[in-house]
Amino acid sequence: MEKIDLTAVRRLLRGLLNGSLEIVSRGKGRKASVKAGKANGKGRAAAKAKRRKPGRKPMSPTARAKAQLKAKRAKIRAARQQLPQPRQVFEFLHGKTDGAKLSVLAKHFGARRSLLKVMLGKLVDKQDLDCAHEVYYLKRRIRKGPGVAAERKAPPVKPAAVLDYLKDHPGATLVQMTKKLGAENYQKLIKVINLLKKEDRVKVEGKAYSLT
Repeated sequence: MEKIDLTAVRRLLRGLLNGSLEIVSRGKGRKASVKAGKANGKGRAAAKAKRRKPGRKPMSPTARAKAQLKAKRAKIRAARQQLPQPRQVFEFLHGKTDGAKLSVLAKHFGARRSLLKVMLGKLVDKQDLDCAHEVYYLKRRIRKGPGVAAERKAPPVKPAAVLDYLKDHPGATLVQMTKKLGAENYQKLIKVINLLKKEDRVKVEGKAYSLT
């Protein structure tokens, strides 16, 4: 037989009467703990939903890398479409005995220098252009307009003409002689200059040529 302490009962009744104590019903067993866990889970999910920032879901590193690669390829395709046609390059270099640098060509055609350099390199390999000291020269003949016959080669420069010019203009450069003597290009004139140098009739100091 169980015994009850009357003192504890007296305190319980007194607390209920004066309002210092309150009877609360608490669930027992597994069902109560499961319900409490579900309630806590819903509360956490609701808190996460409130903290989530508006906007698109962040991309994964793989998806971000693919998007960047796709954008880069599209940018390169757009830059390649701005490259000039070989015919346009030939017409621009036609008549320029001094040639043109890569920066001048890129600025004239509004093309990217790296892509234009690759294109010009292919034209050099095909013997359409010549490159010396990063300056591009026209090496092939072109037609001036539709229905016009190909331009004729300039007559070869004779050694006597070079000697006469250097006699009146000592210290002239190769570019100056090419313009004044009407040579097709400076490569044609170099052959004559080398012949005169072997005969010890012309000397060169830096870029200046004069008679010996």
